[in-house]
This record gives sequence, structure tokens and C-alpha cells, in this order.
Amino acid sequence: MIQRVPVAIIGKAHGLNGWVKVRLLTNVHDIFDTVEEVYLERAQESNAPSVEAHLESVRKTGTGLLLKIRGIDTLQQAKKLTGLHICVAVDKLPVLSKDEYYFYELLNMEVFNEQGTRLGRVTDVIETGSNDVLVVSENGEEKLFPLVKDYIICLEKGKKAVVKEPEWI
Repeated sequence: MIQRVPVAIIGKAHGLNGWVKVRLLTNVHDIFDTVEEVYLERAQESNAPSVEAHLESVRKTGTGLLLKIRGIDTLQQAKKLTGLHICVAVDKLPVLSKDEYYFYELLNMEVFNEQGTRLGRVTDVIETGSNDVLVVSENGEEKLFPLVKDYIICLEKGKKAVVKEPEWI
């Protein structure tokens, strides 16, 4: 089975010709510049079949992205896609540099402080504009760690992170 990751959620239909608005779930904002083959999936139904789709066109707007999916040519067809996740096969994702990451590579990582004490797992990554922030949860408690060199000592994508605990924690 092909490993896929969700990169966007389809929002409302846009216009009469099958365009849809999408909200990105990734920090790589130009992901659709190189990806044409995607999979449409319902997030809540893990056993529901995914549908392969091909992107015809991508337009950037002031507030996000508009996508045109091959075969979706009317407002009514586009409305039926609302809420679906757009997923991409991991091996089709654009290659990033060593210091860059996809959000999915950080989720569920174990996080430790400098002394080796386990602080929890990454449950979310928040984009703040200036830098991303790791949300680390343990026993119902959340801690936030800025993803900047001052606080991230070691980061092994998909495995673990060692962080300096900010003074305010």
C-alpha cells in the first residue's frame, strides 16, 4: 500500500467551472507546483476508499489556493468534494533540504529535555508566521516549544527531539 499524507482540505466550491478552495495542512506552500497526482479521502473514515485524482491547474489567491481537478467541471461536482482531504504519496512529495521538514515528519515524535527527561509527544505544529511551534502533550498537559535553534538542540525527523525548556515553562 502506498503511504500517503494529507496536505490540504477542500473547502467551498469557487465559481461555476469546478474550481475549489483549499486549506493547506502543510508548511510547504508551493506543494502543488510539482505534484499533479493526488488522492481524495474522507478523514473520518479510515477504511473508506481513496480516489485518485489529477490536478489540472492551481491558482494562488490572496487568502490561499484554488485547485481545478480533472473531471470536476461544474459547481455541483465541486460542492461534493467539500471536506475531503487531498493526500499525496510520500514518494511524490518535493524533496526538502536537510533543515526543512514536513509537519507529518514531526507529529508523534518523542520529545526530551536536555537532561533526558521525556516531556511527551508532538501532537500538533502551529504556524505563527515568524516560526513554527511544537505542541508537546503528556498526560493531558500541553507545552509549546518554538522551532528555532535557540530551543531545538537535536531533531531527528519522525523519531525524537531534544529541546531546551524555555524559562516560562
